[in-house]
Amino acid sequence: MPLIPPTELAPDFTLSDINGQPFALSAQRGHIVVLVLNRGFA
Repeated sequence: MPLIPPTELAPDFTLSDINGQPFALSAQRGHIVVLVLNRGFA
């Protein structure tokens, strides 16, 4: 996957958070977002 230039928006995606609730990147627009993607321990 190519890197996204700093001037370009990241593509939208939806994942489940630690509580099983959906997390959509687009819902965070206008906020600072730091993503930590962890494979888990299973």
